Amino acid sequence: MKKLTAMLAALVMCTGLTACENEAETYTNYIQSVLDCTYRAEYDVYMKMTDSEQEDAEEVYQSQVDYVKELICYQNAVEIDYLSEETMDSYEELAIKLMDKLKYTVEPAVKSGDSYHITVNCEPIDFWDATYDEIIAFYDDGFSERYENAADEDERTALEEEYAAEVLKISEAALENPTYGEVQTKIVEITLDEDGLYGISDDDWVEIDDKLLNLSY
Repeated sequence: MKKLTAMLAALVMCTGLTACENEAETYTNYIQSVLDCTYRAEYDVYMKMTDSEQEDAEEVYQSQVDYVKELICYQNAVEIDYLSEETMDSYEELAIKLMDKLKYTVEPAVKSGDSYHITVNCEPIDFWDATYDEIIAFYDDGFSERYENAADEDERTALEEEYAAEVLKISEAALENPTYGEVQTKIVEITLDEDGLYGISDDDWVEIDDKLLNLSY
C-alpha cells in the first residue's frame, strides 16, 4: 500500500518558514507541532508556525486518518471494496482512536555543527500483535470454510462485512487499554537550503510514523 502522505505534506507546507532568532526553540516547536497536528488534530501552533490556514492543517490530519484507516484494513486483510459506507465510517473512528493512543515526546533541539539535531522518543503501540491471535481464531473457526463455500457474490459481500465487523470489534477492545513496547528514539536533523528554508527529510517522518505504529517493512 502507499506509504504515509500526511507528514510529508506537512513538510512541504513548512518549507516556507525561515528560522527565528531562537533557532533551537523554533525547530523543537516545529517538530512538536507537526506531530500534534498529524496525530492529535491540534492545529493552533502548527498553523502559526507554518503560516497555514485551518483547512490546510485539517488536511494534514485527515490524510493521516485515511492512511491509518487503510493500514488497519490492509494489515488484517479487510477488503475495503466490499464494505459499506457505514462500516468504513466505523474504521475511520477506529483510526482516530488508534492515533490518539500513540505516544511520543520531543526533546529540545541541540546544536550539532552547522545544524540542529532533535530526538523524538516513540513508544511503539502493541496493536497488531494484540489483535492477531483473536482475529485468526475467528477466521479459522468456521469462517474461512463458509467463505470458500459462498454461493455467489452477494453472499461473499455479506461475509466480508461480517469479517470486517469482527475485526473492528476485536480492534476496538484492544485499544481500551493498549500496551507499548520499549521506547525507540529517532534523531532527526534540521536541514537548511540556500534560501534559509528548513525542515527534515521525508524518510525521517516515515521512520517516526513506523516506530509509533510499530511497523517494520
